[in-house]
Amino acid sequence: MGWISLACGALLVAVAGGVLALQATTPDVLVRARAVLFTEYVTPTGFDVDPATLDAAGFRVDDVETQRQFRRGLDSLPGWRERLAAFERIEDPVARAQTIVATISTYGERRRECGTEPRLIDRLTRPGCCSDHSEAFIALARVVGLSVREVHSDAHTVSEVWDTRSRHWVMIDPMFGLFARDATGRRLSLTELRAARLEGQPVQLESFHPGPFGPAVAEALHNVYDAPTPFTHVRFTFGTNVLAEESLRQRLSFAPKVVARLTGYALGITPTYRTLVDSADRASVGRFTAERDGAWALLIIAGFGAALWPASVATDLFRRRTVARAAGRSARMAMATAGPAAERLMREPRAGRRYRAGSKRS
Repeated sequence: MGWISLACGALLVAVAGGVLALQATTPDVLVRARAVLFTEYVTPTGFDVDPATLDAAGFRVDDVETQRQFRRGLDSLPGWRERLAAFERIEDPVARAQTIVATISTYGERRRECGTEPRLIDRLTRPGCCSDHSEAFIALARVVGLSVREVHSDAHTVSEVWDTRSRHWVMIDPMFGLFARDATGRRLSLTELRAARLEGQPVQLESFHPGPFGPAVAEALHNVYDAPTPFTHVRFTFGTNVLAEESLRQRLSFAPKVVARLTGYALGITPTYRTLVDSADRASVGRFTAERDGAWALLIIAGFGAALWPASVATDLFRRRTVARAAGRSARMAMATAGPAAERLMREPRAGRRYRAGSKRS
């Protein structure tokens, strides 16, 4: 194997080893890399735009036929036809969203690993982590006509619903089942909640849990909502096409999750992110840019190595086979040129041996 093949193989091993080492020491490294690689930075004005502006900018949504198929699947499940009809009878979009969350939320009491249920329709009744809850909520909310989106802090994934009456986004937590209100009782968006936490203003969490939270859930809520640190960086997913994403995941179920995710980005199915940058976060822009440039450089190098390594191996094998064939042709040509003389040289030793053997017998 040539030195190019060895170099490319060593490069791929080094990159893969580095990623595995980072993932072992920092479990959310792939999530962080995803956020760095596939994000754009926007001001508060660009973050809190209305749904029509998002659609005009290319916000990804599931097409009508895909949503109809999902609804037909829901209608076939016991009780879900009536639930969907009940959702649609609620005129207030925020109240409709609250009713959907109350139907699917585990209120943080039965938390499991993300993606424990591979099918989205199963996560409606058995959701796992905060992302599972958010995807289930978004799928149902879109089917019954709500404008929603997925938003993220550094510690948690929640959703927002567009309140057509107040014309602003309202954060709703599908996993813990709650809203956030300010001192006046106004329900907050994620950016408003972030501003209140960073400025030390009072925030009230309005839960619609039917009973009190247990100690474990109360501690989780404290870690997610009570400190300003998790709200340093916030972003939203630039799309709600969770049904198309699930279809891709099903087709690539044999592949590692990160491979399926990167394939989704390459095909334009998996949405990218919009990260908020304001005066509280502007100092991070340089670091974000450096992280993004470094991560893209690493991916380009790894991709170059992945493409060049098999090519160099194939080239090396072809070269070896070509040399072997040339040597064989040279040997045959030499034999053909030698002709009868070569045959005579080959026969003479055998003739001599027969003569000596005959003389000895006589």
